[in-house]
Amino acid sequence: MKLLTMKGPMCMVYSSAMALGCDPQDICDYLGHNGMDEWWPEIPKPGCYRSFHIQEIITYAINVLQIGLVPIEVYPNSRPNATAKIKTVASLEVLEERFINLISGRIGILIGENVFGQPHAVAWNEDICYDPVGQKYLLEKFTPRECWIISHL
Repeated sequence: MKLLTMKGPMCMVYSSAMALGCDPQDICDYLGHNGMDEWWPEIPKPGCYRSFHIQEIITYAINVLQIGLVPIEVYPNSRPNATAKIKTVASLEVLEERFINLISGRIGILIGENVFGQPHAVAWNEDICYDPVGQKYLLEKFTPRECWIISHL
């Protein structure tokens, strides 16, 4: 995987491009935007920007590259209806071990928080985070919420 360095707060599209092996501009061109429209001007930068939703990335991956993305949540939960209490499907220790086992040795897009507790996305390959700020590091420096694993159709 080639480490790409983003130009501006565009972590989702750059992380996706690294994981999918394509150019971030190709994703932007296909989707018709660069994620930099100010949708929430009342929120400080970079939170004000439209950014990209993983569903947009999935659309590009399937339609253009014939690549699927499989979601793996760190803490999956369940409830039978909207009023029932949400429960995780196993203990936190079991779920964290499950997540690591499922993503280990695979390629994907991690979505979660950076070391500053800010929402962020990074590419994942060979058990290394490829951060579009221009760094590679171990998972301990990132707090994942979910991973979207590459799956060839």
